[in-house]
Amino acid sequence: MNNSNFTIITFYQFKRINDPAILKEELKQFCSFNKIKGTTIIAKEGVNGTLAGLKDSIKIFVSLMFNKGFA
Repeated sequence: MNNSNFTIITFYQFKRINDPAILKEELKQFCSFNKIKGTTIIAKEGVNGTLAGLKDSIKIFVSLMFNKGFA
């Protein structure tokens, strides 16, 4: 497998999250299904994370976050 297929992203955003547990579970399932590894902290104040995975999977993750209102 070629290492150039992998991408690492870091992200954070202060944004009010009414129910962090729901977002946590959704992202956990998404990352597990797409074989994305890393750490994401989700709190009522916002999100902070570092993730690694295949480029296409990371692109979809970024789109998911944009669709949820994160910039």
